[in-house]
Amino acid sequence: MQAPDAPATRLDYLDGLRGMAAFVVMAGHAIGLAGFAGAGDGADRAAVWVHRLLTPFTYGSQMVTLFILVSGFSLYLGERRRVLAGRPSTLAGFFRRRAWRILPPYYVALAIAAAWWWAWPAARAPLGTVLDPTAPSPEGVGAHLLLAHHLDPAWITQLNPPLWSIPYEVQLYGLFPLLFLLATRLPAPVGFGLGLAGFLAAREAGLVGYLNFFEAFLGGMAMAHLASEGPRPLAQAGAAAGLVALAYAGWQGPATYGYAWVFGFMGLLLACHLAAHHPANPFNTRPLRALGACSYSLYIIHFPVVYTVAVAVHATGWPHLAQLAALLTGGGALSLLAAAAMYRWVERPAIARMRG
Repeated sequence: MQAPDAPATRLDYLDGLRGMAAFVVMAGHAIGLAGFAGAGDGADRAAVWVHRLLTPFTYGSQMVTLFILVSGFSLYLGERRRVLAGRPSTLAGFFRRRAWRILPPYYVALAIAAAWWWAWPAARAPLGTVLDPTAPSPEGVGAHLLLAHHLDPAWITQLNPPLWSIPYEVQLYGLFPLLFLLATRLPAPVGFGLGLAGFLAAREAGLVGYLNFFEAFLGGMAMAHLASEGPRPLAQAGAAAGLVALAYAGWQGPATYGYAWVFGFMGLLLACHLAAHHPANPFNTRPLRALGACSYSLYIIHFPVVYTVAVAVHATGWPHLAQLAALLTGGGALSLLAAAAMYRWVERPAIARMRG
């Protein structure tokens, strides 16, 4: 690891991974709202080929797993650097930083979604897709404010469905100090093993529904430890094995057993770290890094924008492929503009406050 007293080298590929993940989620929602998810069945030849070409953008739920892995990876590296520099975080300081990083954009996105829902009913007309948001209830709104809307399936898709994953990530932030303590005060295999054993015990107790993505988060932390402190040959072998698992999962499709995606993304993280500054690393490219900078804003703000465009596009009566193209281009462009505004006026000031 780089000496902590020296200026830290920014890992550009982490932004690139986040940018790719956020873009896939946004495009996948546009495809779903166009009613195109099953266009390969009984459709004309052009629709079948378009459907095949768009398949990589239908892995939105897998991208959430990647987001969580990257969170565990980057949190571990950041805190490890602080420890090596002799400036470990206090518990209060860690949670203040996480609160400033997550909550201001989240609450602004929630307020925008609430205003969109109540002030413009025509924009949320039911489209007959599985992505249609459900009408908010007082309990659901309160649960969203408390980041507890994952506790009831009736709440989780209210107002702004992509916000469903935020409480899971916040829960994992709450567990991070304990997991970091286990991984650094004990031999790493023992510490990570105890963390995994605790998760398995929670699964036996029926609590895993409230600990979704724990294995991905812990896997990201483990890969950060291996990438920064483990033997390079072991990291290389892990990257190769993980990329094989990722290729298998992608070949089998979104329904592949979830752990194949977790192992695959762990390998992808290791491979990116081993080629962190290599010019052939696609996640170091400027467009993906730019997307990654505002990926959180894009993730939490795109849905009302894309849904509004979908309502307008459905009303045109255009051919299906034309509707899909309009939704992907128009909805995508407007979502990127909204995300850029959110990043500039809300997320970036919150990040500056977090760092201060």
